[in-house]
Amino acid sequence: MSTSEPNVTFEIVDGAEAIAMLDGIEGRAANPAPGLAELIPELEERERALFDSYHGKYVDTGATRDSLIHTHAIGAIREVHGGQFIFGTSIWYAKFQGTTGFGSHSPPSAILKLPDGSAELASKVGARYVVDGFSMGMIGPEGWRE
Repeated sequence: MSTSEPNVTFEIVDGAEAIAMLDGIEGRAANPAPGLAELIPELEERERALFDSYHGKYVDTGATRDSLIHTHAIGAIREVHGGQFIFGTSIWYAKFQGTTGFGSHSPPSAILKLPDGSAELASKVGARYVVDGFSMGMIGPEGWRE
């Protein structure tokens, strides 16, 4: 089993530059919205892949699916305010689409969940934006970039 060491770079800066960097971190920590907004297309793509993996199982009219894979679809919820990020759907019957059927006694929704790795990605994107100030380009067509 091989292990790899993390790639760590140290940069020596003077006091004024260090203060400016810390001020930037403080400002971005108060409002990480620009970094979090980059998650929207990535989460929509992950939802698309999740629905594709079900091969049409949880799609009747397509309203729930559309609201989770298209930002401007009816029912789509995409909100980024300060440090709050909300991604979801307002399609009321989505909560009843359980893994064993459709009805009020079904287990938790099969579709109203984050696809694997999405919560971790959101944490990484938010943290990287706050610390480094990167926003645009952190997530590309190939996914998260270190």
